[in-house]
Amino acid sequence: MYRFVETLLWKQSLMPLLNDHLNRMIRTCDAHNIQVPDLNDLQQKLYRLNFDTDKVKLRILYGEQGYKILAQPYQKFIPERLYLLKADHIQYPYKYLDRQEILELKSQVPPDSDIIMLQGGLITDASYANLVFGDDHTWWTPGKPLFAGIRRQRLLQNGQIHEREIGPDDLKYFTRVGLINALLDLGESEGSIDKICLL
Repeated sequence: MYRFVETLLWKQSLMPLLNDHLNRMIRTCDAHNIQVPDLNDLQQKLYRLNFDTDKVKLRILYGEQGYKILAQPYQKFIPERLYLLKADHIQYPYKYLDRQEILELKSQVPPDSDIIMLQGGLITDASYANLVFGDDHTWWTPGKPLFAGIRRQRLLQNGQIHEREIGPDDLKYFTRVGLINALLDLGESEGSIDKICLL
């Protein structure tokens, strides 16, 4: 059974964040004292992929047994509502394939919605993405995410978003909320702050 997963975007034969994904695979394997899969072989297989559609969601499952590549058409999900839920019991420092605890939380809200997980009274992440909050001038992202994603790190490095601690009481200072991950860039999934509510 594979323990970890990398989810990446294939877009017209390009994989914009591939090196970031491969570097995270190395860090994850080193942290768990397992052998890193053959990344040269993996890259060759990825570059040989060809699809008849514009965007594809790729998943690389990996662990002690090596790796496996899965592909499916990309369908962007933009939640209608975002529900604040306590998630102090959840730990997700690495991109584990097992996300059962997060999925159990998400099962508490309507299927067209998503969750915002709170830890220690602070906002962390949605179920499948990091969060950003916009005021009139700046995009802010929680300083203590449940999982610090690749897209989030790239946007921080580029100065497009900034970190700060954000609690539910701070939401009144923002007008917009957005979701970012390896398949969602800044601005591709955003809406009014009013879509955030209590369960």
